[in-house]
Amino acid sequence: MFFRFSKLILAAALVESVRAQCSSIAEIACSTDDFSTLCTAVTEAGLAEALSEGSWTVFAPTNEAFANLGDTLDAVLADKDLLTDVLLFHAVSGEVLSTDLKCTERVEMANKKDSRTVCRGDTIYQKGAGNPRSDMPAIVDVDIEACNGYIHVISEVMLP
Repeated sequence: MFFRFSKLILAAALVESVRAQCSSIAEIACSTDDFSTLCTAVTEAGLAEALSEGSWTVFAPTNEAFANLGDTLDAVLADKDLLTDVLLFHAVSGEVLSTDLKCTERVEMANKKDSRTVCRGDTIYQKGAGNPRSDMPAIVDVDIEACNGYIHVISEVMLP
């Protein structure tokens, strides 16, 4: 009996240790230099807590992706409703691995708008209606695991 109880305590301690080492999507974004603009935007929009709980997949634009918006970035950051809409357009409720993304299929984003998966050669893009075909967000890194889902890194900001 004591042995069985000790094993349960050990197993519980191991689970807590793994949880302590695991980072949420928001924690990964805010601790990665190349996501500092994303972290600032998520914090300004009040979405950091939401991205720390529940199960999500986030298409995370790099700092360069945000910089590519030019003056549009300032307009988005100045309008909290627009900022929230754009950021929610980068999130999917639940876990979506890169192998789940199928060419030409639509993905419903957290703001209830659809993005489309586009394939050209070996490159996979995830684009919104506002992204021109000449400058689509390429998925440049996939399946970065967080405690509460996955991150796919994209080269441009997805525009709803």
